[in-house]
Amino acid sequence: MDQTRRADPWTVEDAAALLYPVLTTLEVRAMIDLLGILPVGARRTGRRGRPLPTYDASAIQEAHAVVVRARMALMYPEVQQCG
Repeated sequence: MDQTRRADPWTVEDAAALLYPVLTTLEVRAMIDLLGILPVGARRTGRRGRPLPTYDASAIQEAHAVVVRARMALMYPEVQQCG
C-alpha cells in the first residue's frame, strides 16, 4: 500500500466544517483567493450546475495556520509569538 497518498481534496464547505479555529465559508474563500491556492479538481454534487472546485487539503491547512497566527498577533500584540 502506498504510504505517501495525499489527503482527499477539500471544497470550501469542507474546509469551513473541518478547520479549527472555525472560519466561515466566506473567510475560507477569501483565504484561498488571498493566498493564491489553486483548485486541484472538482467534485460533482449530484445536483444541477457546476461541480464544486476542490483544493489540496494540506495547502488549506497551512494557509489556515498562517491566518490564525496573524489573527492572534493582531488580537494580542503584547504577546511575542514563537517561531
